[in-house]
Amino acid sequence: MMPLPLTDTLVSYPAGSVLDRATVLSIVVRDAHGVVLTDRTPFHPVDPRWPDQGTDLGTLTWASGSGQVVEATIGATDGTQLLVGSEVKVRRGTRGWAFVVAHLLAVDAPLPAEGEIVTLTVDGQHRAALSAGHTACHVAALALNGALADRWRQPLGSGGRTDGLGNPDFDQLAITSSVIQPFGAADTYRVGKSLRKKGFDPTDLDCALPAVADRANDLLAGWVAAGAPIELEVSGPRLTDLRTWICRLPEGMQRIPCGGTHLGSLHELSAIRVALAFDAAAGELVMTTEATPAERL
Repeated sequence: MMPLPLTDTLVSYPAGSVLDRATVLSIVVRDAHGVVLTDRTPFHPVDPRWPDQGTDLGTLTWASGSGQVVEATIGATDGTQLLVGSEVKVRRGTRGWAFVVAHLLAVDAPLPAEGEIVTLTVDGQHRAALSAGHTACHVAALALNGALADRWRQPLGSGGRTDGLGNPDFDQLAITSSVIQPFGAADTYRVGKSLRKKGFDPTDLDCALPAVADRANDLLAGWVAAGAPIELEVSGPRLTDLRTWICRLPEGMQRIPCGGTHLGSLHELSAIRVALAFDAAAGELVMTTEATPAERL
């Protein structure tokens, strides 16, 4: 067995790549999977810290065979042990640890040899659907911020935290979970004492939801019609390098640290719409987002 890598995986998915060639650095067989580590990859992995976007799917191909990648997830290694997925408790940037993309193949499937050159191919349609869902999720959050802006007392709590459009950042202050789906997303927000202390007024929010959703959907319709450009700013080629989602809307520019994949423009969608549900007893607001592609992605 070759030593486990001591440097972070190089990733090409931020640039939209779905195909790459790489060298197999190490293979670890554990539980029901063969875990393949390569020096570079186009596969977007699940991040156990905030697992909003699911795994890319695809194949690894080498001279004598191929195998299906059933999951790509983040791993960490100090050169002697490999932690995968939820096992990773080490903070990124910890001295002596490398963060890698772990490609999981079924253990009964053929595996390449360590040191072998492989071709990594991502399912492009699945990637495109998740990218549309992730982009729509961010844009819908901005629309929700705008639709709820009049429910904040002045001065705003939490140091006056606002989004890039100047609205109180309800999304970032209240979100508890986000699940990216093909062409959509589901986001859950906690509306409790902490948020009220920061200045948010939830009075009769359940009755006001239809009007709030209408305001959000009006904003979304205008932004999609404007075809707002989107870019992903990257600080470097490695898995742990900072990536920032940037969207230039008519009202202003929003920047969000984000390790996911995205569309290049809202021109790629014909519509984004949200639906809202509020459980007053539980203090939870759920926003469901649906994105309609302008054409088949």
